[in-house]
Amino acid sequence: MKLHLVLRNKWYDMIVSGEKGEEYRALTKYWIDRIWKLRDSITSVVFHRGYTNITHERECIHIGTGIGRKEWGAPEGEVIIIKLGKEINENN
Repeated sequence: MKLHLVLRNKWYDMIVSGEKGEEYRALTKYWIDRIWKLRDSITSVVFHRGYTNITHERECIHIGTGIGRKEWGAPEGEVIIIKLGKEINENN
């Protein structure tokens, strides 16, 4: 299953460049229902650069909880951490 997430340009660009290796979401009911409960079936994450049609897909290595890196945009406290793997290029 592919998870689709909209990102601000800064975080999107950091993921595309390979500088940012994980994405974070707050432990709210919305994200628990959308990500945490489905974590075993999520195989990749499609990132959208804002609300545009520009996307980038990465494999999902692991979804867990913990304290994220503030310099990578993690909110304060415990969060859902989505560990990213290699880029998925559908043209190959």
